[in-house]
Amino acid sequence: MALSNQTKIDKSFRTLINKEFTTTAKKFYNELGANTINISTTEIWAEDVSSTPGTAVLAGVAKQYTEFTLAPLLGYADSAFYFASGSGFTPGTSIDRVTINENLLQRNFISDKYGPAYVATLKDAGGNNVPPTDDIDWIFDYTTGILSIQDPGAGSYSTPYKISLYQYVGKFASASIGESLKTGSVAGSTLTFEKNDGTTFDLTVAGGATPGGSDTEIQFNDGGSALGGSPRFTFNDAGLTKLSGSFQITGSTSSDIFLIKSGSIEVAKVNNDGVFVLGEMENEPTAVEGGMFYSGSNFYVGIQ
Repeated sequence: MALSNQTKIDKSFRTLINKEFTTTAKKFYNELGANTINISTTEIWAEDVSSTPGTAVLAGVAKQYTEFTLAPLLGYADSAFYFASGSGFTPGTSIDRVTINENLLQRNFISDKYGPAYVATLKDAGGNNVPPTDDIDWIFDYTTGILSIQDPGAGSYSTPYKISLYQYVGKFASASIGESLKTGSVAGSTLTFEKNDGTTFDLTVAGGATPGGSDTEIQFNDGGSALGGSPRFTFNDAGLTKLSGSFQITGSTSSDIFLIKSGSIEVAKVNNDGVFVLGEMENEPTAVEGGMFYSGSNFYVGIQ
C-alpha cells in the first residue's frame, strides 16, 4: 500500500492552516495549532547544516538520536506519536496533547533536504525495522516531530515506535537578532550597548573626553584627549549667542584676506593689500548714527 490521497490532502491542508497532523481519524478542527508555515524567529535556522551528519554534530548544529522511543497520543495510541522529551518526562509515556507541557514536544528535525543520511529510520518496540514502504504507511513530520501511521492494522508491530534521526540544535534567528543592539547610552567616552537578549557590552571611543564648560559652549581640543569650552564662545538652537575676545579670520578667498558676505553681497573685506573695503549696497540702507556704508558711489558716515 501507499499513502492515500486523502492522507496527503489532510496533511497538506493542516500544514497550510498551521495545524498539527496526527491521524486522519481526527477532524482538522480537532487538531491543535502548530508553527508549520507561520514560523517564529525561535524556529528559523540561522546556521548552515552540513550534508554530512557527523560534521553537523561536531559543529554543534545537529544532535543525533538513536532509537528514541516516541510518545503515543491518548486516544490514538496506535496511529499518532510525538517526539517528547525533557526533564521529568519518560520517553514512550502516553501524552494528552491538551495538558502536556509544550516545551516537552520536540521540533526542528533535519530532513533529507540536507542530505540522504538525514532520513529518519523507524523500528517497533521490539527492535524490528519498519521500512518507509511498509504497509502501515507511516510518515514523520520533521517540523512538528509527529509520527503518523495511516494503516496501523496493516502490520503486527509492537508499540511505541522508536525513531533514529537528527535534530537541529544550532542558532536560531531569535538568537542572532538577540545579539543585535537594542539600546545605547553614553558616559563620557564610553558607549554602553544593550543587546536584545539582555546582555550589554561597552565601547570606549579612542581619544574621547567629557565635554568641558556649559552645555552652550562650543567644544575645542584642550590638549591631548581633553575637551574645553569657553563662555566667550557660546551657541544654542537660536544660533551664535556670544563671540568675544581677540580672534583671527584668514583666507576667505584667493584675493581677500578677510571677507564678510551675506548671500551675493560683500558687506566688507580686507584685500591682499591690507585695504579695508566696504561693499557696494544695491539698495541704499537706512543711515544710523555712528554708522557708515557705501552705496551709489557715495560714502556715508553718521546720519545722512
